[in-house]
Amino acid sequence: MLRSPSPAGPWSTSTNNPGSCGMPTAAFAPNGTLFVICGNGHELKRLNPSTSKWQSVLKLDTPPRWEDPTLWFDRRGNWHIIYHVYALEPFSSGVERYSGHAWSTDGLQWSFSDDNRAPFGGTVVYSDSTSKTFSTRERPQMVFHGSDRTTPVGITSAVSPQPLGPWCNFCREGACSQCKTTPGRDWTYTIYQGLGSKL
Repeated sequence: MLRSPSPAGPWSTSTNNPGSCGMPTAAFAPNGTLFVICGNGHELKRLNPSTSKWQSVLKLDTPPRWEDPTLWFDRRGNWHIIYHVYALEPFSSGVERYSGHAWSTDGLQWSFSDDNRAPFGGTVVYSDSTSKTFSTRERPQMVFHGSDRTTPVGITSAVSPQPLGPWCNFCREGACSQCKTTPGRDWTYTIYQGLGSKL
């Protein structure tokens, strides 16, 4: 873990770090405490302000196939984590998943969205009113208005433009979400989607 007084640097190695922490996402709580989600979205840790040491807070009961977390706090102090969610069912099942939302008022008791209340789906509408449906949208990152990072105005995600269809059955694990790692179909890029009137 590196630290710096500004984005321009200079950067130096931190004297401590949260230890093993796959796919970390960090955010400062309204009281100034630094929290990080580790274990690809399954463990909450915090930097203890009195000891300057990291400690585990709890293991999150995250649903299966939820990963790539992004942690943030809204202006009321509520906790939010946006996840990438993937499906391994064949295209013929009609089951495709893209995202999940976890929320909490205290960071200890969490609720998780179901498939019908996912924060975003696979279809993005462009500014010229055309649209595209992606086979997967991963590594979601919220974009905020203002330095307090409490009001999201957009989201970036890594997308695979592999069209959904029966040809997904020939991708790894026979699933559209895995076309991104299938030779000849493994093309991806990053997209930004504004939240517009959803705020």
